[in-house]
Amino acid sequence: MKPLRLVTAALGPYSGEQELDFRELGDRTLFLIHGPTGSGKTTILDAISFALYGECSGGEREIKRIRSDHADPATATEVTLDFRLGKDTYRVYRRPEQQRPRRRGQGMVVGRATATLYKRTGIEDDSAEGEVIASQWSKVTDSVEQLLGFRSDQFRQVVMLPQGQFRRLLMADSKERQAILEVLFQTELYRRIEDVLKTASKDLESQVKGKRQHLKFLLGQAEMDSVDRLTEQQTEMGTKLAELQKSLEDLKSREKDAQERFNEGRRTAEKFEELARARKELLVLERRIEAVLRKKGVLEKARRALPIEAEEKALQRRSAEADEAGKQLEAARGAMKLARDAKETALQVFDRENARQEDREEARRYLGRLNDLTERVGDLDEAGKRLTEAQARSTERMDEFQHTVKQLEGCKKRIDKNSVEREKIQDTGAQVDMLRLRSEEAKKVAELHERLLKLGDEEAGIAHQLRGTQERLDSALRTWEKESAHLTSLETAWIEGQAAILAQQLKSGDPCPVCGSRDHPVPAHSDVELTDERKVTAKRKKVEGCRKALDDMRSEKADLDKRISEVRASASMLRESLGDLADKDRVHMEAERKRIRKELAAAESAGKKLETLTKETEKLQHTLAAAQKNRDGAEAARADALAELKSAEAELRTRKEGIPEEFIDLATLKRAQQKARSMVRKLDEVLERARKQLSLAGEKLASCEAATAAAEDASAQASQRVLIQRQEFDQSLREAEFVDTEDYKSAKRTSAEIAGMQKEIDDFDHALTSARDRVTRAMETTQGLSAPDLDALESQAQRIKNDLEKALRDEAALIARIKRIAALLEDYSRSSSELEALEDQYGVCGRIAEVANGNNPQGITFQRFVLAALLDDVLLAASRRLQIMSNRRYTLQRRSERSDRRTSGGLDLEVNDSYTGTTRPVSTLSGGESFLASLSLALGLSDVVQSYAGGIHLDTIFVDEGFGSLDPEALDLAFRALADLQHAGRLVGIISHVPDLRERIDTRLEVTGNRSGSKARFVV
Repeated sequence: MKPLRLVTAALGPYSGEQELDFRELGDRTLFLIHGPTGSGKTTILDAISFALYGECSGGEREIKRIRSDHADPATATEVTLDFRLGKDTYRVYRRPEQQRPRRRGQGMVVGRATATLYKRTGIEDDSAEGEVIASQWSKVTDSVEQLLGFRSDQFRQVVMLPQGQFRRLLMADSKERQAILEVLFQTELYRRIEDVLKTASKDLESQVKGKRQHLKFLLGQAEMDSVDRLTEQQTEMGTKLAELQKSLEDLKSREKDAQERFNEGRRTAEKFEELARARKELLVLERRIEAVLRKKGVLEKARRALPIEAEEKALQRRSAEADEAGKQLEAARGAMKLARDAKETALQVFDRENARQEDREEARRYLGRLNDLTERVGDLDEAGKRLTEAQARSTERMDEFQHTVKQLEGCKKRIDKNSVEREKIQDTGAQVDMLRLRSEEAKKVAELHERLLKLGDEEAGIAHQLRGTQERLDSALRTWEKESAHLTSLETAWIEGQAAILAQQLKSGDPCPVCGSRDHPVPAHSDVELTDERKVTAKRKKVEGCRKALDDMRSEKADLDKRISEVRASASMLRESLGDLADKDRVHMEAERKRIRKELAAAESAGKKLETLTKETEKLQHTLAAAQKNRDGAEAARADALAELKSAEAELRTRKEGIPEEFIDLATLKRAQQKARSMVRKLDEVLERARKQLSLAGEKLASCEAATAAAEDASAQASQRVLIQRQEFDQSLREAEFVDTEDYKSAKRTSAEIAGMQKEIDDFDHALTSARDRVTRAMETTQGLSAPDLDALESQAQRIKNDLEKALRDEAALIARIKRIAALLEDYSRSSSELEALEDQYGVCGRIAEVANGNNPQGITFQRFVLAALLDDVLLAASRRLQIMSNRRYTLQRRSERSDRRTSGGLDLEVNDSYTGTTRPVSTLSGGESFLASLSLALGLSDVVQSYAGGIHLDTIFVDEGFGSLDPEALDLAFRALADLQHAGRLVGIISHVPDLRERIDTRLEVTGNRSGSKARFVV
């Protein structure tokens, strides 16, 4: 970072505006800030630090104290700094919170703090601001920290070294020095590598533990103490399965034979059922024969009536035609009467209108008189229009004048109102950043609290499941123990029973089938009922099912125990993070968030409103000036309009002379002319309309008389056709042997009804024949057969089937058990291989992670190791300068051993004294020596950072005092080291009262002061 231009106002001793252009230094990079005590030399450093970070250079002076006591109350305290960072140029502007006079009225108000950061790369004009990067106080500070790579305290240790804090970098502890070097050399990558290695190691360790636990779990599931015993059990069950599958083949053959006998019996029974159904269906059809015969008679009569239907429809048509002809005759006679009446009325109207000839002539004469007044009244109307226009312009100019006056007064009132409102809300708007941070923190806390509550609900749910699982597990355990004991007693009883059965078959002299002895002194006997082997097998299967259920419940309980432990661990971590808030409920947390959001919304609204009011006030100021100008123009225009109005009134009075009062208005005259023309046209049209109406009435009457005569002829002819058609219909009824019309109508059926009746009869005949044939066939199929006993056949087949299904279930259970053991063995083998591979990986990765995270004899992490190497380069560069300044006595070096086993090492400093040949801590240096060492370290740090080009630009360094502690020889050596910086192009500013420096450094920033303030200027 290199300053280019610094502008201050009312800052420190500087009462007015002060501008320092660092570009005036040219290629001079070493300058002395010089002036008497109290003149404000350090204020220049305060201004730079304040512009960048909003703090003074020493970090001890309050912001509200930086304002000059000599400044005029109306002069605002503010700082503008232009600086270059690499190839880019920036400008930062800050104005602290301060009191200022009210814009209206008496008293003072507090102006809120403002800050803006601009990017000005490529901009040469100092008056141009550039592109806005950030605004608001804290956001500008954050952006500066991102650009420079320093916080304010780090900036004061490596760039701006204020009086009293110059030795902080040299004397900093290892942790603080690490934080500075991390920023300067951007070694965050190496810390992330440490974290990645640590995370990978923990992950591998967790996987190893998980695999070992999984192997134990697999053996626990099988209830085996070793994998070899599990393999033996798999072999035993394979042998048992082969024996069971052999017995299954015999059962399947027996089940097939029994099913075939049952199917054959069912087919025979179906034949007897078919004979019974055929006989029943034939009996139903024979009962319908008489009804079908009656339907055949109805069908025959309907077929005789079918040809007469055409004659009937013809008679209906002739009758309808005769009725229509009669209706048309009556209508024609009525129309002829109306036509005669209309002709008489039209004749009367024509005679009346023809007699009004005198009225038509008078209307034409009146229209001529009105037309003679048209030109004079037109001139009068034009004069009236000019008068109206003059009146309108006069009124308009008056309204414009009054509007400008009101606008002027409104602007003044709104400016005053805005000023009052801004004073009310500026304090609230300044709290936006603080409240936004509080809102974000409250949101994060609420999310953690909600997660804690959900974990609590989840823990309660798992605990409930765990209690239920434990109860079921206890019950299953009791059941298994009970059934196991019962199985043992059954097996014992069965074995004893087998011995008693063998004993009953023994005969004296015959060998025993068990021991081979021919003597049987005490044969076995049983006093209880003998146990069936099937009961023992069923009980053994039940015990196996109980044991499997017990295994499942144990596995379920283990899963629940693991889940509840994980939930409780997560809840514990959240409780530690939340502290006292962990015991609050959702209502309290939400209420707190709502309160903060409400305050934030109010502050943001106030900030937006304040910005809006500021912009609006600026616009109102421009509007106010324009309104004053408009008011003057409107007043002149109003006077011109009044003169024009008086001229128009005189012309109107002259034009009115000689014109009748009722026709002065041109519109009234035109309406009268229109009315007169309408009257003439109406009288002519009425006479012509009466003449046309009389002619049309005569033509209508002649047409109606002709139509009536034609209707009378048509009616007579239609009546004659009806009479002839009725005679033909009656003759057809007699020929078809119908008694009368009613007899014919009762026999009528439609063609569809006749077809349907015929189909019903044909279907019945076909069904009757089919039923008789079906009975005959069924009797033939059952001849020589007897009905089978299906229940006995089905019972026998079902009994064999049940035995087969039981054997199949036993086989399936045994296969499932074998598969389960095989899956366990496969899982165990795979997990063992994976465990071996994970242990090998963990052995390597775990050790690397330990070393990288400081678990080594030196206690140095990977990042500290890199920083130590970089620090060695810094100390090498610093020692070259320190040897010059100390006349080759001192060099700086890094301590290789840890001073305290409880802390990390690698970054502690010590000084080598060539005079004594020993090394000692840097804290043992005297005041002047520590100043030289600190200056050498700062310059060496600048050299190395520049060479590594890690994004941090140390182009400038400011030193406040410290040279007064040096003797003349040391001062000379220190100056020689500073002079070498001319070749490196870095800017070094020194504040010092040492006279020798004033004599040696010809480039100075001179500060002069008096009772009214201070001024500063470059002397080059």
